[in-house]
Amino acid sequence: MRAFHAPFAGLMVLLPACAQAAVTGTATAKITIPKTCTMSSSTSLLDFGTQTVTGTTVTQTDGSLTGINVFCSYNSAVSVYATSANASSSQFRLKNGSTYLNYNVYSDSSRSTAWPQSSGATGASATGNGTTALSYALYGRIPAQSITLPGTYTDTITVTVSY
Repeated sequence: MRAFHAPFAGLMVLLPACAQAAVTGTATAKITIPKTCTMSSSTSLLDFGTQTVTGTTVTQTDGSLTGINVFCSYNSAVSVYATSANASSSQFRLKNGSTYLNYNVYSDSSRSTAWPQSSGATGASATGNGTTALSYALYGRIPAQSITLPGTYTDTITVTVSY
């Protein structure tokens, strides 16, 4: 029989615990919520109807385009303006061939406040709340004026939302 002799048997040896190491790092949490706006309209025609001309003069004619809705994200400041494809300076114009009829666009049904025609203009600015539409309407008026060519006069109105 063999005997095993441990010279230090019964002697308790205390060794220091291994030191633990730690490494830390950081990360950034991020979300970007951009300002956004969308626009819809229940109709896309500012219709002045049909007018029988007496002689060569168009009498004052009114039309309206309602239901322009702009939805913008919360706390988004916006400026809304309208431009005419056939404009001469700031005058909106309907075109038939090379003949024009002047007209004006207003933001109110009494036709006393002209629609702004640039983003720097005042009058059609608001702040979106993220849930409720900003509602606009275009009220047009063709003032009495002379015409030389019967036919259909058209223009393209661009409504722009700057935010």
